[in-house]
Amino acid sequence: MIVTNAHLARGEESLHTLLPTGRELEGKVVYIDADLDIALVKVASAPTEIELPHLTLADASTVHQGESVIAIGNPGDAMLFSVTKGIVSAVGTFPSAGPGTWIQTDTPINPGNSGGPLLNSRGEVIGINTQKLIKKNVTGIGFALSATDLLEVLHRFYPNSVPLIVKTSTAAPSSPAPTESLDSPANSNASLFAAPEALGTVSISSEPDGAEIFVDDKFHGNTPATLKLPTGSHAVVLKFPGRADWAPHS
Repeated sequence: MIVTNAHLARGEESLHTLLPTGRELEGKVVYIDADLDIALVKVASAPTEIELPHLTLADASTVHQGESVIAIGNPGDAMLFSVTKGIVSAVGTFPSAGPGTWIQTDTPINPGNSGGPLLNSRGEVIGINTQKLIKKNVTGIGFALSATDLLEVLHRFYPNSVPLIVKTSTAAPSSPAPTESLDSPANSNASLFAAPEALGTVSISSEPDGAEIFVDDKFHGNTPATLKLPTGSHAVVLKFPGRADWAPHS
């Protein structure tokens, strides 16, 4: 499945797809969300010997003002798959641009960049390059629709997709420890908490990995993880972009 802007695919049944390797494939337009300006294009018949590269989508909540980003596209008459660099100027709703969550960036975006990815420094897609503000005496203002909106569109297109699968296991209480460090892969920040007199070990995994773990309404990192919690009952909720929240059945 290939993602681009709806204004590029509107009125078209198929699109010509060119891979960085020079291989050409036929793409069929299978879904258009005109309001969010998102189109989904399915490669009709990719030969088994072709490895189609893919990128990870990052939720808008992971995007921070001032972080470095790069845009990939085919601007104007320039070379194909060109890369430009900038920073995130702002994140949030912007009715003038349209519905959804927008990422404003000073990354150079020109005609031909539309539908291309805006990436963070980890190579994750945080948005789809969509618009550029063209106004006298105004430069360096471009907008990318967030990957969060794309995830919602994908969820609508795949309504029967496999839900988040969660597996948990518990162990007997362990000996007291002075502190435990909970390292979150999502933000690489470690938080400390004082251990109580008795702890129990809970191992939590999900399919796919990377679901956010909330215990008693507090963030405890991402799956897979092994947590040491005070013995007793706890409210555990897992959250994953584009999926319904999961909680154990009582």
